[in-house]
Order: sequence, then C-alpha cells, then structure tokens
Amino acid sequence: MRQLSKKLALAGLTLMLGTATASANVLVTIEQDGLGSGPIKVISEDGKKWTKILDGDLTLPVKIYLGISKGYALTYHIRQPMATIFAGGELAREYLQENVIATGATKNFAIENLTILNACNDRLGDGAGIQEKQTFWHAVELELVGLFMATNGENYPPYSAYGTVIVPVECLPYAPGAGDVSDGAGDSPNATPPRIKEARLFLTTFSGGKNQGVTMGACATLETTVRFETDKAGPVSFDLHRFPGGMTSHTVNASLDASSGKYYARYQKKESFKSTTVLQYMAESTAPLDGNTGWEDSTIHCGGGLTVDTGDPHDGLPQPLKLKGDFSFAADQGTVCPRKEKALIAFATSVKDKVHYSLDCTNGHFSGVAQPVSKPGGGYVAPAVATFDITKTTQLSCVLKSVAPGAARVHVAKGHKYQCVKTTDLDGSNDLAPDTRPNPQEPDRPGKLVAVQPRKPGAPRADKGKVAEPRIVCANGTVKNGACACARTDKKVKIGKNAYRCAKFVADPPRNKASVGASGAKLKGETNDKKKSSAGAAKPKGSAARSARTSAPVMLAPR
Repeated sequence: MRQLSKKLALAGLTLMLGTATASANVLVTIEQDGLGSGPIKVISEDGKKWTKILDGDLTLPVKIYLGISKGYALTYHIRQPMATIFAGGELAREYLQENVIATGATKNFAIENLTILNACNDRLGDGAGIQEKQTFWHAVELELVGLFMATNGENYPPYSAYGTVIVPVECLPYAPGAGDVSDGAGDSPNATPPRIKEARLFLTTFSGGKNQGVTMGACATLETTVRFETDKAGPVSFDLHRFPGGMTSHTVNASLDASSGKYYARYQKKESFKSTTVLQYMAESTAPLDGNTGWEDSTIHCGGGLTVDTGDPHDGLPQPLKLKGDFSFAADQGTVCPRKEKALIAFATSVKDKVHYSLDCTNGHFSGVAQPVSKPGGGYVAPAVATFDITKTTQLSCVLKSVAPGAARVHVAKGHKYQCVKTTDLDGSNDLAPDTRPNPQEPDRPGKLVAVQPRKPGAPRADKGKVAEPRIVCANGTVKNGACACARTDKKVKIGKNAYRCAKFVADPPRNKASVGASGAKLKGETNDKKKSSAGAAKPKGSAARSARTSAPVMLAPR
C-alpha cells in the first residue's frame, strides 16, 4: 500500500475522489457511544492551585463507521493526539459499522492538559476550593483514520474523522497537614480508609412474574449489583453511572463475609421498563479511590426484542453531521446599570442530538445544552439563551463553541458595546458624568471670575447641624473676617451676591484745581488736607450730583 504523508481531515464529509475510471463516495465518522470512564485525576502539589494530572487509563466507548460506494475499506485505527490507542484488522469490505471500546490514557494528552488544569483552577472559588474535591466532565478528543482502496486497485489517501468522549474529571482536595492528596475519608488527614482490592458490577435480568409494576409489555426486570472487595471494614463511597440516565452517588459499608472470609461492600437496585431499552452501567469509587468496574452493557427486550436498522450502504451513504452555530446580542434593555442582557444562541443541525455549547466572553463563560426541535424543510434547530450582567460601560467580545455532537470547534465570534448611564448623585459619578468645573479660587487667567456652584439639594454640609456663612468671592483682593478687603489704592466693586472685585482707579490728569474739585475724583498721591479743604464746598444735589460723579472718566486697570 502506498503511504501518503498528508492527511485530509474531512470528518463526516462525503467527497468525490478518484480517477476517471474509479470515483466513489467515502464516509468516515466516529461518535461517542456512552460515557467514558477514568476518572481523570488532578492533584495539587503546593496547596495553592491544581498543578498535575495523574497518569491513568481511560475507557472510551465509540461508534465508528467507514464506507465507500465503489471500493473497499482496508483498515483503520483510533488515535488520541499523541498516540494510537486502537488498531483495526484487515477489512477488505465495502463498509464497517461497529461499536468499539478503546483504552486511552491521560499521558496521551497534549493541549488537553492545560484545558483540564485551567478548568480545575476555575473552581478554586467554589465551596472549600482546593480543600474540597471538584468534579466536572471533559470531552476527550479522538481521531478515526480510515484507509480505502478503489475498485481499480488505486489506494485512496487516508481519511480522518474527529469526535469526543465525555469523561469525568476529579480535582482532588489538598491535605495541608500531609502536603499531599486527601481522599476525604475520616475525620482527619491521618484517618485510613479501607483499601479496595477489586470492583465488580453484575447486571442480571429477570422475567416470568418477577417484573412487578410493569404493563403487559413482557419486559424484563434489571437487577444491578455493585460489589467492592476491601482489605478491612469501613465505609466505601462510589458513583454509579448509567447511560442514558446520568449518575447517582452512594455510600455502603464493607463488612466481613463469613462464607468467603473476605470484606465486601455491596449495593443492589432493581429497575422496571416499559419498552425495549439498551443500557450501560459503570461504578467507580470516590472514597477510597482506585475502584472502577468498567462499563457493562445490558439490553432489556420487550415483546420481540430490539431491532436495529444499520442501513444499506449500496442505497447511498448516510448524511454526515452538519452543525452550524450563530448568536446575536438582544436589543439593549436601556442604559441603567447594573442590568441584565442576553445573547440569543441557535444551532442548525442535521441530527436530533442535544448540542453542548459554551459562550466564552470577556465578562465570563456561559455553557449549557441546547435541545433540538424540528424545523420546516427538514433538519433541526437547537436554541439557547445566555444571560449576563452589565455593570459598567464595556465593549463585550464573545466566542461561540460547540462541544458535542462532533468535534469541539469554534463557530463565530462577535462583539457589542454596552453603555451605562447612572444618575450622578452624592455617592459619586458614573461613566458619563461631566468633567469637574474649574476651582473658583483659582481663575484660569487674571481678572476672570468663576461663580461658585450652589450646593445640590440634600447634599451634606461641611459642619453638620451648623448654618454655614455665605462664601465671599473677592477677586484681586483677600477675604478677611468674612469681608472682601482690597489694597489701599483699590476700590471694592460689587459684582454679584457675595461677590466683589478690587479695581484700581486711574483718572485723567487734572488741568486745574477747579476741575479737580468739580470731579471729586481722588488723584494718585492726594493728601487728606486737600480732601478736607474741599469738604466745606456745597454738595450738589439731584441730577447735578449724578453729573458731577460721572464727569471724570474712570478706567479699571487690569490686574
């Protein structure tokens, strides 16, 4: 087989390739077939943040499909980014559709290491933080590589498809006293829980009168038994995963089994069904650790069993997954802050699968599951809404990603500017408050007066309970004892309420003594004796007095 170095990463895409004598439709898909197990365990080495992912195996159940309309599928293999974890044999067939359980490992992570550590440390503020076990799910990335041969004997280049399997992650608590990982058992870091020697899971079906509470569908009853063998008596906590159905947590006590002389912790439950159902179960211990049963399958048959239509590749290849996401910012809900705003999300998809998504914004991360609904003309749309807080004027940027189905990928990035206009009050201003006015005691140029801004109603006074005296503005002078004081050669002129200006008078030079006496203006250097000599003259009255006061031109000298 001719080896080609370049891979075409065309997951789920039907392509027309080949020569003039041989062209064919090729399809390669890989998708999750139940929850994966591990868990992925993360520890803290310094008690400040989670720093290390422990080596461990991962059980990754997938469903794969390889098909070619004119040719043969030769072989395939499943990869994590750093290693091949499953290799198929020689196929020499037109199509292959099967379920595979691949065994991966945390040591094969590449960029996923950073993703998982960041996700753990994002939870440092949750609950007791690093002193408490934090759990979440991570999508482990997988690649399916298929090799095909055309009917004319020519080898096709490798075809790749990408998918993910959801695996639980445990950010393990840090024990300050021991400086290592704590399993959470006992009342102190020195408490020693039982050690698990073996973990087993048994799925048993019953029929013929034992299926109580079920209609006449002839469905079997399922009995699930979880058993942990330990080295001594004590409590064992574990999570029981069911797909579909989710996870439940339980705690049972290990005790001595007299017949075998061993210590067992057992848990049992029964379930009834009304229709044919395919289930998967897996149990893993949480305290103590290291007890994992692996996934076990069970099919509940009702009235004739389960019929699976795998399709006929000769009738055409199945439609590949098509998933396209978009979002928009809803119309602004005003300008008052704080307030709630929304982003409207919609995924157009070709399959009726829930869409796991994340909207990563500069003000936070929002994730969820969008439920698909049928749309006219075929296909589905999965809508969702993300709600976030706006507390200040900000330019918001967001990126929409899908996690499943299919490989995780980015769909679209958008931005929007949100305005905040708060009412300026006594507690402070807001983003759009006007600039501070100039200080009236520091005019920007000589001679310019700036009126004092009146106090706002309800504003606190400087001396609570006391009535403040009016503030005096005295331009070109000084305020002394609540009054405007000017220089001896200046005259105080009132220019407003509680506002004065000190101005220097300059008079035209006198031509004779008569005009000086008539004008009454004081000349520079005039003595008090001259003042007294003019005091005896008769003072004009009425209009004559006004005329006399204004007969001499007066100029205000700039300071």
